[in-house]
Amino acid sequence: MIVLLVAGLQGCSIAPVRTAVAPVLPVAYPQARPAADSQARDEAGPIDQWWRTFDDPVLNALVEQAQQANHDVRAAVQRVRQAREGSVQEASLTTPSIGLGTDLIDTRSGLPDIAKRGQPDVQGVRVHADLAWELDVMGGGRAGRAAAAADFSRARWGVAGAQLLVSGEVVRQYVTLRTAERQAQLLQAIHFSRQASEALLALRVQEGQASQLDLDRARNERESAAADLSLLAARQVACRNALALLLGEAPGSALAALQPLVPTAPDALAPLPQAAILQQRAALEDIHALATRQTPSAGVFADPGLPPTGQPASLLQRRPDIQAAGWQAQSIELRRQQAHADRYPRFFINALFGGERLNLNSIPFSPARYSSAAAAFSLPILDGGRRASVEQQAAASRDEAQMQYEQTVLRAVQEVDSALAQLNGERARQQHVTQARDLALVALRRVQALQREGEVDGLGELDLERAALAAQLSVADGESTRALAAVQLYQALGGGWVAPAEQPLSVLGRTESR
Repeated sequence: MIVLLVAGLQGCSIAPVRTAVAPVLPVAYPQARPAADSQARDEAGPIDQWWRTFDDPVLNALVEQAQQANHDVRAAVQRVRQAREGSVQEASLTTPSIGLGTDLIDTRSGLPDIAKRGQPDVQGVRVHADLAWELDVMGGGRAGRAAAAADFSRARWGVAGAQLLVSGEVVRQYVTLRTAERQAQLLQAIHFSRQASEALLALRVQEGQASQLDLDRARNERESAAADLSLLAARQVACRNALALLLGEAPGSALAALQPLVPTAPDALAPLPQAAILQQRAALEDIHALATRQTPSAGVFADPGLPPTGQPASLLQRRPDIQAAGWQAQSIELRRQQAHADRYPRFFINALFGGERLNLNSIPFSPARYSSAAAAFSLPILDGGRRASVEQQAAASRDEAQMQYEQTVLRAVQEVDSALAQLNGERARQQHVTQARDLALVALRRVQALQREGEVDGLGELDLERAALAAQLSVADGESTRALAAVQLYQALGGGWVAPAEQPLSVLGRTESR
Protein backbone atom coordinates (compact mmCIF):
# COMPACT_ATOMS: atom_id res chain seq x y z
CA MET A 1 0.00 0.00 0.00
CA ILE A 2 2.80 2.41 0.86
CA VAL A 3 4.57 1.59 -2.39
CA LEU A 4 1.42 2.25 -4.43
CA LEU A 5 0.84 5.54 -2.63
CA VAL A 6 4.39 6.72 -3.23
CA ALA A 7 4.27 5.66 -6.88
CA GLY A 8 1.01 7.54 -7.34
CA LEU A 9 2.63 10.76 -6.18
CA GLN A 10 5.08 10.75 -9.07
CA GLY A 11 2.75 12.57 -11.44
CA CYS A 12 2.07 15.41 -9.01
CA SER A 13 5.49 16.89 -8.37
CA ILE A 14 7.06 18.19 -11.58
CA ALA A 15 6.29 21.82 -12.42
CA PRO A 16 5.31 23.07 -15.87
CA VAL A 17 8.31 23.62 -18.12
CA ARG A 18 9.25 27.24 -18.61
CA THR A 19 10.10 27.70 -22.29
CA ALA A 20 12.12 30.52 -23.84
CA VAL A 21 10.11 33.65 -24.56
CA ALA A 22 10.74 35.50 -27.81
CA PRO A 23 11.10 39.28 -27.73
CA VAL A 24 8.55 41.59 -29.35
CA LEU A 25 9.16 41.60 -33.11
CA PRO A 26 7.99 44.00 -35.83
CA VAL A 27 5.17 42.96 -38.13
CA ALA A 28 7.37 43.30 -41.22
CA TYR A 29 11.00 43.95 -42.07
CA PRO A 30 11.68 47.67 -42.53
CA GLN A 31 13.68 47.04 -45.72
CA ALA A 32 11.19 44.57 -47.25
CA ARG A 33 9.37 45.73 -50.31
CA PRO A 34 5.60 45.85 -49.79
CA ALA A 35 4.81 43.74 -52.85
CA ALA A 36 7.25 40.99 -52.02
CA ASP A 37 6.21 41.05 -48.38
CA SER A 38 2.50 40.80 -49.16
CA GLN A 39 3.08 37.84 -51.46
CA ALA A 40 4.94 35.95 -48.75
CA ARG A 41 3.27 37.24 -45.59
CA ASP A 42 2.00 33.79 -44.67
CA GLU A 43 5.15 31.98 -45.75
CA ALA A 44 6.71 30.32 -42.68
CA GLY A 45 8.44 27.19 -43.94
CA PRO A 46 12.12 26.78 -44.79
CA ILE A 47 13.39 27.94 -48.18
CA ASP A 48 14.43 24.57 -49.47
CA GLN A 49 17.36 24.29 -51.90
CA TRP A 50 17.63 28.03 -52.46
CA TRP A 51 20.92 27.62 -54.33
CA ARG A 52 18.95 26.24 -57.30
CA THR A 53 17.79 29.79 -58.03
CA PHE A 54 21.22 30.29 -59.63
CA ASP A 55 20.32 27.59 -62.19
CA ASP A 56 23.78 26.00 -62.14
CA PRO A 57 23.91 22.15 -62.18
CA VAL A 58 27.54 22.15 -61.05
CA LEU A 59 26.70 24.29 -58.03
CA ASN A 60 23.75 22.04 -57.17
CA ALA A 61 26.00 18.96 -57.22
CA LEU A 62 28.64 20.64 -55.04
CA VAL A 63 26.12 21.70 -52.38
CA GLU A 64 24.53 18.24 -52.25
CA GLN A 65 27.94 16.62 -51.92
CA ALA A 66 29.00 19.04 -49.18
CA GLN A 67 25.85 18.41 -47.15
CA GLN A 68 26.79 14.73 -47.06
CA ALA A 69 30.59 14.76 -46.87
CA ASN A 70 31.43 17.94 -44.96
CA HIS A 71 33.20 17.20 -41.68
CA ASP A 72 31.26 19.82 -39.70
CA VAL A 73 27.96 18.25 -40.75
CA ARG A 74 29.21 14.76 -39.99
CA ALA A 75 30.49 15.89 -36.57
CA ALA A 76 27.07 17.43 -35.85
CA VAL A 77 25.46 14.09 -36.67
CA GLN A 78 27.75 12.39 -34.17
CA ARG A 79 26.69 14.93 -31.54
CA VAL A 80 23.12 13.86 -32.22
CA ARG A 81 24.10 10.27 -31.55
CA GLN A 82 25.78 11.30 -28.31
CA ALA A 83 22.71 13.23 -27.20
CA ARG A 84 20.45 10.31 -28.07
CA GLU A 85 22.50 7.93 -25.95
CA GLY A 86 22.54 10.48 -23.14
CA SER A 87 18.76 10.58 -23.29
CA VAL A 88 18.63 6.80 -22.98
CA GLN A 89 20.97 6.90 -19.99
CA GLU A 90 18.96 9.62 -18.27
CA ALA A 91 15.70 7.73 -18.81
CA SER A 92 17.18 4.58 -17.28
CA LEU A 93 17.58 6.36 -13.92
CA THR A 94 13.80 6.45 -13.41
CA THR A 95 13.16 2.79 -14.27
CA PRO A 96 13.63 -0.27 -12.06
CA SER A 97 17.00 -1.99 -12.23
CA ILE A 98 16.82 -5.80 -12.22
CA GLY A 99 19.81 -8.10 -12.03
CA LEU A 100 20.37 -11.85 -11.90
CA GLY A 101 23.16 -13.58 -9.97
CA THR A 102 24.43 -17.06 -9.21
CA ASP A 103 26.65 -18.13 -6.31
CA LEU A 104 28.57 -21.42 -6.25
CA ILE A 105 29.53 -22.62 -2.73
CA ASP A 106 32.13 -25.27 -1.96
CA THR A 107 33.54 -25.21 1.57
CA ARG A 108 35.64 -28.19 2.78
CA SER A 109 37.84 -28.79 5.81
CA GLY A 110 40.01 -31.59 7.12
CA LEU A 111 38.36 -31.69 10.53
CA PRO A 112 37.10 -34.99 11.98
CA ASP A 113 33.45 -35.86 11.57
CA ILE A 114 32.63 -34.89 15.16
CA ALA A 115 34.01 -31.39 14.55
CA LYS A 116 32.19 -31.09 11.19
CA ARG A 117 28.88 -31.26 13.01
CA GLY A 118 29.49 -27.68 14.17
CA GLN A 119 31.40 -26.60 11.05
CA PRO A 120 30.09 -28.73 8.20
CA ASP A 121 31.37 -28.97 4.67
CA VAL A 122 29.00 -27.06 2.37
CA GLN A 123 28.38 -27.50 -1.34
CA GLY A 124 25.57 -25.64 -3.00
CA VAL A 125 24.18 -23.36 -5.68
CA ARG A 126 22.28 -20.10 -5.14
CA VAL A 127 20.29 -18.25 -7.79
CA HIS A 128 18.81 -14.84 -7.00
CA ALA A 129 17.24 -11.78 -8.61
CA ASP A 130 17.88 -8.23 -7.37
CA LEU A 131 15.51 -5.30 -7.78
CA ALA A 132 16.52 -1.67 -7.14
CA TRP A 133 14.25 1.26 -7.87
CA GLU A 134 14.41 4.92 -6.92
CA LEU A 135 10.87 6.23 -7.03
CA ASP A 136 10.70 9.56 -8.81
CA VAL A 137 8.29 11.11 -6.33
CA MET A 138 9.51 14.72 -6.59
CA GLY A 139 9.95 14.67 -10.38
CA GLY A 140 13.71 15.14 -10.49
CA GLY A 141 14.22 12.08 -12.65
CA ARG A 142 11.53 13.10 -15.12
CA ALA A 143 13.01 16.59 -15.29
CA GLY A 144 16.41 15.11 -16.09
CA ARG A 145 14.91 12.85 -18.73
CA ALA A 146 13.08 15.80 -20.33
CA ALA A 147 16.30 17.84 -20.22
CA ALA A 148 18.14 15.08 -22.04
CA ALA A 149 15.37 15.00 -24.65
CA ALA A 150 15.74 18.78 -25.07
CA ASP A 151 19.49 18.33 -25.55
CA PHE A 152 18.73 15.74 -28.21
CA SER A 153 16.44 18.16 -30.05
CA ARG A 154 19.06 20.90 -29.80
CA ALA A 155 21.67 18.56 -31.29
CA ARG A 156 19.36 17.73 -34.19
CA TRP A 157 18.89 21.42 -34.93
CA GLY A 158 22.68 21.67 -34.77
CA VAL A 159 22.81 19.41 -37.82
CA ALA A 160 20.45 21.78 -39.63
CA GLY A 161 22.62 24.72 -38.60
CA ALA A 162 25.74 23.02 -39.93
CA GLN A 163 23.97 22.31 -43.22
CA LEU A 164 22.91 25.93 -43.47
CA LEU A 165 26.44 27.24 -42.91
CA VAL A 166 28.05 24.72 -45.25
CA SER A 167 25.62 25.27 -48.12
CA GLY A 168 26.06 29.05 -47.87
CA GLU A 169 29.84 28.81 -47.78
CA VAL A 170 29.90 26.47 -50.80
CA VAL A 171 27.78 28.90 -52.81
CA ARG A 172 29.90 31.83 -51.65
CA GLN A 173 33.16 30.18 -52.68
CA TYR A 174 31.67 29.01 -55.96
CA VAL A 175 30.41 32.50 -56.82
CA THR A 176 33.82 33.97 -56.00
CA LEU A 177 35.57 31.34 -58.12
CA ARG A 178 33.36 31.76 -61.18
CA THR A 179 33.59 35.54 -60.90
CA ALA A 180 37.39 35.36 -60.75
CA GLU A 181 37.40 33.15 -63.85
CA ARG A 182 35.15 35.58 -65.69
CA GLN A 183 37.23 38.56 -64.61
CA ALA A 184 40.39 36.77 -65.72
CA GLN A 185 38.86 36.24 -69.16
CA LEU A 186 37.99 39.92 -69.47
CA LEU A 187 41.36 41.07 -68.12
CA GLN A 188 43.08 38.76 -70.56
CA ALA A 189 41.20 40.46 -73.39
CA ILE A 190 42.16 43.87 -71.99
CA HIS A 191 45.77 42.67 -71.81
CA PHE A 192 45.67 41.64 -75.48
CA SER A 193 44.14 45.00 -76.40
CA ARG A 194 46.89 46.87 -74.55
CA GLN A 195 49.48 44.81 -76.40
CA ALA A 196 47.90 45.88 -79.68
CA SER A 197 47.89 49.53 -78.63
CA GLU A 198 51.52 49.25 -77.56
CA ALA A 199 52.50 47.80 -80.94
CA LEU A 200 50.72 50.59 -82.82
CA LEU A 201 52.30 53.23 -80.59
CA ALA A 202 55.73 51.72 -81.20
CA LEU A 203 55.27 52.20 -84.93
CA ARG A 204 54.11 55.75 -84.45
CA VAL A 205 57.11 56.53 -82.27
CA GLN A 206 59.32 55.27 -85.09
CA GLU A 207 57.46 57.48 -87.56
CA GLY A 208 57.58 60.47 -85.21
CA GLN A 209 53.81 60.61 -84.80
CA ALA A 210 53.82 59.74 -81.06
CA SER A 211 56.07 60.37 -78.10
CA GLN A 212 58.02 57.90 -76.06
CA LEU A 213 55.97 59.01 -73.05
CA ASP A 214 52.79 57.64 -74.69
CA LEU A 215 54.54 54.33 -75.33
CA ASP A 216 55.81 54.09 -71.74
CA ARG A 217 52.31 54.79 -70.44
CA ALA A 218 50.91 52.00 -72.61
CA ARG A 219 53.52 49.55 -71.34
CA ASN A 220 52.74 50.49 -67.74
CA GLU A 221 49.04 49.85 -68.30
CA ARG A 222 49.80 46.48 -69.89
CA GLU A 223 51.91 45.41 -66.91
CA SER A 224 49.15 46.49 -64.52
CA ALA A 225 46.69 44.24 -66.35
CA ALA A 226 49.19 41.36 -66.15
CA ALA A 227 49.56 41.90 -62.38
CA ASP A 228 45.79 41.77 -61.91
CA LEU A 229 45.69 38.49 -63.83
CA SER A 230 48.24 36.97 -61.45
CA LEU A 231 46.14 37.95 -58.43
CA LEU A 232 43.01 36.45 -59.98
CA ALA A 233 44.86 33.19 -60.60
CA ALA A 234 45.81 33.02 -56.93
CA ARG A 235 42.23 33.76 -55.91
CA GLN A 236 40.97 30.88 -58.04
CA VAL A 237 43.39 28.49 -56.34
CA ALA A 238 42.24 29.66 -52.90
CA CYS A 239 38.56 29.18 -53.82
CA ARG A 240 39.16 25.71 -55.20
CA ASN A 241 41.04 24.72 -52.05
CA ALA A 242 38.22 26.08 -49.89
CA LEU A 243 35.65 24.13 -51.89
CA ALA A 244 37.71 20.95 -51.59
CA LEU A 245 37.81 21.35 -47.82
CA LEU A 246 34.06 22.00 -47.66
CA LEU A 247 33.53 18.79 -49.61
CA GLY A 248 35.65 16.82 -47.16
CA GLU A 249 38.64 16.54 -49.47
CA ALA A 250 42.22 17.68 -49.15
CA PRO A 251 43.07 21.14 -50.54
CA GLY A 252 44.38 20.81 -54.06
CA SER A 253 42.26 17.75 -54.80
CA ALA A 254 40.94 17.52 -58.33
CA LEU A 255 37.20 18.24 -58.25
CA ALA A 256 35.67 16.35 -61.15
CA ALA A 257 32.57 18.55 -61.40
CA LEU A 258 34.47 21.84 -61.11
CA GLN A 259 35.99 22.40 -64.51
CA PRO A 260 37.16 25.94 -65.37
CA LEU A 261 34.37 28.11 -66.71
CA VAL A 262 36.65 29.50 -69.43
CA PRO A 263 40.09 27.89 -69.88
CA THR A 264 42.87 30.42 -69.65
CA ALA A 265 45.22 30.48 -72.60
CA PRO A 266 48.70 29.25 -71.65
CA ASP A 267 50.23 32.26 -73.40
CA ALA A 268 47.85 34.77 -71.86
CA LEU A 269 50.69 37.04 -70.75
CA ALA A 270 52.99 36.43 -73.72
CA PRO A 271 53.67 39.50 -75.87
CA LEU A 272 51.95 39.50 -79.27
CA PRO A 273 54.22 39.96 -82.30
CA GLN A 274 53.72 43.29 -83.98
CA ALA A 275 53.22 41.62 -87.33
CA ALA A 276 50.35 39.53 -85.96
CA ILE A 277 48.71 42.65 -84.57
CA LEU A 278 49.20 44.98 -87.50
CA GLN A 279 48.78 42.57 -90.40
CA GLN A 280 46.11 40.22 -89.00
CA ARG A 281 43.36 42.13 -87.21
CA ALA A 282 41.50 38.84 -86.65
CA ALA A 283 43.90 38.13 -83.80
CA LEU A 284 41.69 40.40 -81.70
CA GLU A 285 38.38 38.76 -82.57
CA ASP A 286 38.03 37.47 -79.01
CA ILE A 287 38.37 41.04 -77.77
CA HIS A 288 35.61 42.19 -80.08
CA ALA A 289 33.38 39.29 -79.00
CA LEU A 290 33.81 40.06 -75.32
CA ALA A 291 33.58 43.81 -75.72
CA THR A 292 30.41 43.80 -77.79
CA ARG A 293 28.52 41.09 -75.89
CA GLN A 294 25.34 42.48 -74.40
CA THR A 295 23.31 39.39 -73.49
CA PRO A 296 22.60 38.07 -69.96
CA SER A 297 25.34 35.51 -70.57
CA ALA A 298 27.84 38.34 -70.42
CA GLY A 299 28.12 37.61 -66.73
CA VAL A 300 28.12 34.46 -64.66
CA PHE A 301 25.03 34.70 -62.47
CA ALA A 302 21.58 35.97 -63.30
CA ASP A 303 19.51 37.93 -60.81
CA PRO A 304 17.89 35.37 -58.45
CA GLY A 305 15.32 37.94 -57.39
CA LEU A 306 14.02 38.60 -53.90
CA PRO A 307 13.06 35.48 -51.92
CA PRO A 308 9.82 35.38 -49.92
CA THR A 309 10.76 36.81 -46.55
CA GLY A 310 7.51 36.37 -44.65
CA GLN A 311 7.11 37.98 -41.26
CA PRO A 312 9.99 38.26 -38.76
CA ALA A 313 8.13 35.88 -36.43
CA SER A 314 8.56 33.11 -39.01
CA LEU A 315 12.29 33.09 -38.21
CA LEU A 316 11.44 31.35 -34.94
CA GLN A 317 10.73 28.25 -37.00
CA ARG A 318 13.08 28.85 -39.92
CA ARG A 319 16.39 29.52 -38.22
CA PRO A 320 18.20 26.48 -36.79
CA ASP A 321 20.22 28.63 -34.39
CA ILE A 322 17.02 30.07 -32.88
CA GLN A 323 15.55 26.60 -32.48
CA ALA A 324 18.76 25.34 -30.90
CA ALA A 325 18.88 28.31 -28.52
CA GLY A 326 15.26 27.67 -27.49
CA TRP A 327 15.90 24.00 -26.77
CA GLN A 328 19.02 24.92 -24.80
CA ALA A 329 17.05 27.34 -22.62
CA GLN A 330 14.44 24.66 -22.00
CA SER A 331 17.10 22.09 -21.12
CA ILE A 332 18.68 24.44 -18.58
CA GLU A 333 15.29 25.15 -16.98
CA LEU A 334 14.66 21.42 -16.64
CA ARG A 335 18.07 20.98 -15.02
CA ARG A 336 17.06 23.64 -12.53
CA GLN A 337 13.92 21.67 -11.73
CA GLN A 338 16.06 18.59 -11.29
CA ALA A 339 18.28 20.48 -8.84
CA HIS A 340 15.17 21.71 -7.01
CA ALA A 341 13.86 18.16 -6.61
CA ASP A 342 17.21 17.12 -5.14
CA ARG A 343 16.42 19.24 -2.05
CA TYR A 344 13.51 16.95 -1.07
CA PRO A 345 13.28 13.33 0.09
CA ARG A 346 14.31 10.49 -2.17
CA PHE A 347 12.52 7.15 -1.95
CA PHE A 348 14.05 3.75 -2.71
CA ILE A 349 12.79 0.18 -3.00
CA ASN A 350 15.12 -2.83 -2.87
CA ALA A 351 14.13 -6.48 -3.11
CA LEU A 352 15.95 -9.81 -3.33
CA PHE A 353 14.42 -13.12 -4.43
CA GLY A 354 16.28 -16.38 -4.73
CA GLY A 355 16.60 -20.08 -4.10
CA GLU A 356 19.39 -22.43 -3.10
CA ARG A 357 20.27 -26.12 -3.04
CA LEU A 358 22.74 -27.19 -0.35
CA ASN A 359 24.70 -30.29 0.68
CA LEU A 360 25.91 -30.29 4.30
CA ASN A 361 28.58 -32.93 4.95
CA SER A 362 27.45 -34.61 1.69
CA ILE A 363 23.86 -34.83 2.97
CA PRO A 364 21.49 -33.25 0.42
CA PHE A 365 18.82 -30.83 1.58
CA SER A 366 15.66 -29.89 -0.28
CA PRO A 367 15.75 -26.62 -2.33
CA ALA A 368 15.14 -23.56 -0.18
CA ARG A 369 13.75 -20.20 -1.15
CA TYR A 370 14.58 -16.87 0.43
CA SER A 371 13.55 -13.25 -0.12
CA SER A 372 13.90 -9.81 1.36
CA ALA A 373 12.35 -6.42 0.68
CA ALA A 374 13.10 -2.95 1.97
CA ALA A 375 11.80 0.56 1.47
CA ALA A 376 13.87 3.59 2.40
CA PHE A 377 14.00 7.31 1.97
CA SER A 378 16.73 9.90 2.24
CA LEU A 379 16.10 13.49 3.35
CA PRO A 380 18.88 16.10 3.30
CA ILE A 381 18.94 18.13 6.51
CA LEU A 382 22.19 20.07 6.58
CA ASP A 383 24.43 20.45 3.56
CA GLY A 384 25.85 23.92 4.07
CA GLY A 385 23.48 25.38 1.44
CA ARG A 386 25.01 23.31 -1.37
CA ARG A 387 21.75 22.09 -2.93
CA ALA A 388 20.13 25.52 -2.76
CA SER A 389 23.21 27.04 -4.34
CA VAL A 390 23.13 24.49 -7.15
CA GLU A 391 19.52 25.40 -7.87
CA GLN A 392 20.27 29.13 -7.85
CA GLN A 393 23.21 28.55 -10.16
CA ALA A 394 20.93 26.68 -12.57
CA ALA A 395 18.37 29.50 -12.34
CA ALA A 396 21.05 32.04 -13.28
CA SER A 397 22.06 29.83 -16.22
CA ARG A 398 18.41 29.69 -17.28
CA ASP A 399 18.10 33.48 -17.23
CA GLU A 400 21.33 33.77 -19.21
CA ALA A 401 20.01 31.28 -21.77
CA GLN A 402 16.82 33.34 -22.06
CA MET A 403 18.87 36.47 -22.77
CA GLN A 404 20.92 34.60 -25.34
CA TYR A 405 17.74 33.34 -26.97
CA GLU A 406 16.33 36.86 -27.21
CA GLN A 407 19.62 38.14 -28.63
CA THR A 408 19.68 35.30 -31.19
CA VAL A 409 16.16 36.21 -32.32
CA LEU A 410 16.91 39.93 -32.57
CA ARG A 411 20.18 39.28 -34.36
CA ALA A 412 18.38 37.08 -36.88
CA VAL A 413 15.86 39.84 -37.64
CA GLN A 414 18.71 42.35 -37.96
CA GLU A 415 20.61 40.05 -40.32
CA VAL A 416 17.57 39.61 -42.57
CA ASP A 417 16.80 43.33 -42.71
CA SER A 418 20.45 44.24 -43.37
CA ALA A 419 20.69 41.57 -46.06
CA LEU A 420 17.52 42.92 -47.68
CA ALA A 421 19.00 46.42 -47.74
CA GLN A 422 22.26 45.08 -49.17
CA LEU A 423 20.53 43.08 -51.89
CA ASN A 424 18.22 45.94 -52.85
CA GLY A 425 21.23 48.25 -53.04
CA GLU A 426 23.22 45.82 -55.17
CA ARG A 427 20.30 45.32 -57.55
CA ALA A 428 19.91 49.08 -57.97
CA ARG A 429 23.67 49.47 -58.45
CA GLN A 430 23.64 46.72 -61.06
CA GLN A 431 21.07 48.60 -63.11
CA HIS A 432 23.35 51.65 -63.28
CA VAL A 433 26.39 49.53 -64.10
CA THR A 434 24.48 47.78 -66.87
CA GLN A 435 23.38 51.12 -68.31
CA ALA A 436 26.99 52.32 -68.27
CA ARG A 437 28.01 49.13 -70.08
CA ASP A 438 25.31 49.69 -72.71
CA LEU A 439 26.50 53.26 -73.31
CA ALA A 440 30.07 52.04 -73.71
CA LEU A 441 28.89 49.49 -76.28
CA VAL A 442 27.03 52.18 -78.23
CA ALA A 443 30.19 54.33 -78.32
CA LEU A 444 32.26 51.33 -79.43
CA ARG A 445 29.93 50.50 -82.31
CA ARG A 446 30.00 54.10 -83.46
CA VAL A 447 33.77 54.27 -83.49
CA GLN A 448 33.92 50.90 -85.27
CA ALA A 449 31.70 52.30 -88.01
CA LEU A 450 33.91 55.39 -88.28
CA GLN A 451 37.04 53.23 -88.33
CA ARG A 452 35.69 51.21 -91.27
CA GLU A 453 35.25 54.49 -93.16
CA GLY A 454 38.79 55.50 -92.31
CA GLU A 455 37.82 58.45 -90.14
CA VAL A 456 39.24 56.97 -86.91
CA ASP A 457 42.55 55.19 -86.43
CA GLY A 458 43.06 51.82 -84.75
CA LEU A 459 44.19 53.31 -81.45
CA GLY A 460 40.85 55.01 -80.92
CA GLU A 461 38.97 51.82 -81.56
CA LEU A 462 41.22 49.89 -79.15
CA ASP A 463 40.68 52.50 -76.44
CA LEU A 464 36.90 52.15 -76.71
CA GLU A 465 37.22 48.37 -76.82
CA ARG A 466 39.03 48.47 -73.50
CA ALA A 467 36.39 50.84 -72.12
CA ALA A 468 33.69 48.35 -73.14
CA LEU A 469 35.66 45.49 -71.59
CA ALA A 470 36.10 47.46 -68.38
CA ALA A 471 32.34 48.07 -68.35
CA GLN A 472 31.79 44.33 -68.80
CA LEU A 473 34.20 43.79 -65.91
CA SER A 474 32.09 46.08 -63.72
CA VAL A 475 28.95 44.18 -64.73
CA ALA A 476 30.54 40.85 -63.78
CA ASP A 477 31.72 42.28 -60.45
CA GLY A 478 28.23 43.66 -59.78
CA GLU A 479 26.65 40.29 -60.53
CA SER A 480 29.05 38.70 -58.06
CA THR A 481 28.28 41.13 -55.25
CA ARG A 482 24.57 40.83 -55.97
CA ALA A 483 24.80 37.02 -55.83
CA LEU A 484 26.75 37.16 -52.56
CA ALA A 485 24.13 39.50 -51.11
CA ALA A 486 21.45 36.99 -52.12
CA VAL A 487 23.42 34.22 -50.40
CA GLN A 488 23.58 36.32 -47.24
CA LEU A 489 19.81 36.92 -47.35
CA TYR A 490 18.94 33.27 -47.91
CA GLN A 491 21.18 32.26 -45.03
CA ALA A 492 19.69 34.93 -42.79
CA LEU A 493 16.23 33.59 -43.60
CA GLY A 494 17.37 30.13 -42.52
CA GLY A 495 16.91 28.29 -45.80
CA GLY A 496 18.63 25.19 -47.10
CA TRP A 497 18.59 22.47 -44.47
CA VAL A 498 16.91 19.12 -43.88
CA ALA A 499 14.16 19.31 -41.27
CA PRO A 500 15.25 17.42 -38.11
CA ALA A 501 11.85 15.76 -37.81
CA GLU A 502 12.46 14.00 -41.13
CA GLN A 503 15.92 12.45 -41.10
CA PRO A 504 18.01 13.55 -38.11
CA LEU A 505 20.58 10.78 -38.41
CA SER A 506 20.57 9.93 -42.11
CA VAL A 507 22.04 13.17 -43.38
CA LEU A 508 25.20 11.41 -44.44
CA GLY A 509 23.38 8.97 -46.66
CA ARG A 510 24.93 6.04 -44.82
CA THR A 511 24.15 3.80 -41.87
CA GLU A 512 25.71 4.95 -38.63
CA SER A 513 27.24 2.13 -36.60
CA ARG A 514 26.05 1.83 -33.04
